[in-house]
Amino acid sequence: MFEDSWSPTKNQDGSSHKNSTSVTLASYHQSSSEDSAIQSASDSESPQYELHLSKDFANRMNMAHNPREEAIHAAHNPSAGSVRQSPIDIHKANAVFDPQLEQNPLRISYPTKLKNCWMENTGHTWKLNVGDSNLSISGGPLFGRCQLAQIHAHWGGADSKHGSEHLVNSKSYAGEIHFVHWNTSKCESIDVAPLHPDGLAVIGVCFKIGRAHPELEKLTNAMKYIQYSGQQVRLNDSKIDMRQLLPHDTSRYWTYEGSLTTPPYNDCVTWIVMKNKIEISQQQLDAMASLYQDSQDKLPTGMSMDQCQKILNNYRPVQHQSRVTLRASFQLPQRHEGKTHQVKFTS
Repeated sequence: MFEDSWSPTKNQDGSSHKNSTSVTLASYHQSSSEDSAIQSASDSESPQYELHLSKDFANRMNMAHNPREEAIHAAHNPSAGSVRQSPIDIHKANAVFDPQLEQNPLRISYPTKLKNCWMENTGHTWKLNVGDSNLSISGGPLFGRCQLAQIHAHWGGADSKHGSEHLVNSKSYAGEIHFVHWNTSKCESIDVAPLHPDGLAVIGVCFKIGRAHPELEKLTNAMKYIQYSGQQVRLNDSKIDMRQLLPHDTSRYWTYEGSLTTPPYNDCVTWIVMKNKIEISQQQLDAMASLYQDSQDKLPTGMSMDQCQKILNNYRPVQHQSRVTLRASFQLPQRHEGKTHQVKFTS
């Protein structure tokens, strides 16, 4: 999950400043019907605070395979060494069935299709900012209501096999979508949510390559307008149904108390990782992997457009030092000495 600095970018006069470049769609040929649902976000108001990843961290995406780089970066973020760091490798045998999660089911209230939303290239992922305040989750492992703020994704490289942040029995998936919510019952605003141990609630949905996802297509179609870092587009009347981006069965999930997966790694997230996956097409994954880390109008001296770095492998490796209590909302039969038994919850 991409959360880094929780301080707004400021101008010299103290006013907030959006460190981004808006797309002027008038310069593009409107070649298809879906383009009419997209406009420039230049006159839209972005949140004062953004969930974003430091450029330094973005440039070290290969640290997923480089423990030394991970250690160096973690040294500057004390929370990175805590025992509730995310992501984790979810071993089914370690999950404890909690009947309370079944008795008080997770309630996902996404009643309306999104109209007030905009999408941006942050330089390390795409992010869909949600303006509707009536989209929320409650119940399950949560205390109070948590409001949806944004969604974004993590993915890997060309092989389509490694890209999810969470693993299941050490198995990785092509990528993972995060639905980021903040706890309105305990926090005055999303700005202060990372300061609370349960300030954020994030639903993680892993995806694998298969059939094209119709709802995700509305987002991947818009990615041609946010190819470079800082570009953003408003989605007009695209009527994105957030429920359709979730698995059909959202009653089966794992949950634990974890952290942000990017600096400063605050221990502030209640993770809800769905058991079921969604399918997306290779073409949809390619659309994500076609985004660039660099800003179109701020290329380093001597760098040409074809030398820009694409956003690849933007996931954090699993944190083996974590010692979290992993709960499941469902009972999972397990093999033991040739017999099948259920994992029991003990209080």
